[in-house]
Amino acid sequence: MRRVVAQVGSKHVDYENLTAIEATAMSVVAVLAVTLGTIYGSIL
Repeated sequence: MRRVVAQVGSKHVDYENLTAIEATAMSVVAVLAVTLGTIYGSIL
């Protein structure tokens, strides 16, 4: 995991912060997917 974090960025990233960022990114992607689905559903 340390190698992956080092490859992602030179800044020191805590595992808790990394998981929080991943969780927020997943939630944002889910919200975007739901909104796009509703928009396309209403168009069709």
